Amino acid sequence: MKTTLIFLAAMISLAGAALADPVTWPVPPCGPASVATASPAPAVNDSASLSTLPFVTTVLPISAAVVVGLNKDGTASVRCVYVNERSRGLEGAAVVAVAGLKFATPRVANTAIEGGRYLVRISSYFGVSWVRPPPPQPLLPPCGYEGSDAVIAGDAVPKPVHREAPHYPAAAEGEGIEGDVRVRLDVFSSGAVSPSCIVEATAPGWFEAAAVEALNQWTFNPPSDVGPRRYEVTVRFRMEN
Repeated sequence: MKTTLIFLAAMISLAGAALADPVTWPVPPCGPASVATASPAPAVNDSASLSTLPFVTTVLPISAAVVVGLNKDGTASVRCVYVNERSRGLEGAAVVAVAGLKFATPRVANTAIEGGRYLVRISSYFGVSWVRPPPPQPLLPPCGYEGSDAVIAGDAVPKPVHREAPHYPAAAEGEGIEGDVRVRLDVFSSGAVSPSCIVEATAPGWFEAAAVEALNQWTFNPPSDVGPRRYEVTVRFRMEN
């Protein structure tokens, strides 16, 4: 690993010699916390800089991940580059390409630090290079404030009669990212549920759609009072599960 980092630092320094801001060279390798709290990057509006990636002739595509912050104009501010066995020397070229990308407005804001923390994975194979698209997002708003009597949360939430396990999103699993999603549900007289809003998601952007898809299939015992009840539940995503 030490040899890899020394080689990476030298390679990135050479690659950055002729490159202007927003990259500050040498680019550090990403630590586990940077990756674990990064959100998926939004869609790419301008991908012309991908043409700077080298021609790849290996049997399998190679890919590299770069963690960036997003500026107000949609450009990327490179924070670090993720080094693993899939990179195979692409890291320096990937940093240069990512620095030239322009992104759409994020559908899910990452507030870990100013500008956010977004994971951009670039792959290249036989002259074709691409950026991994973001996962789908549920059409649910963030939750607003409600009085403490309006929502049943924590241990007060009864156990569901039927609990559908969520599928683990492939993109998050591939990056080794785990997370939690807290969702408010309306529970009706039949026991069926309707997710109404998202309280919180960590890391944001990876798991919300999978959580809502599973929750739509949950059922509870019918509430004892008239009208729907509102519960707040947490869906957890762990690699060992």
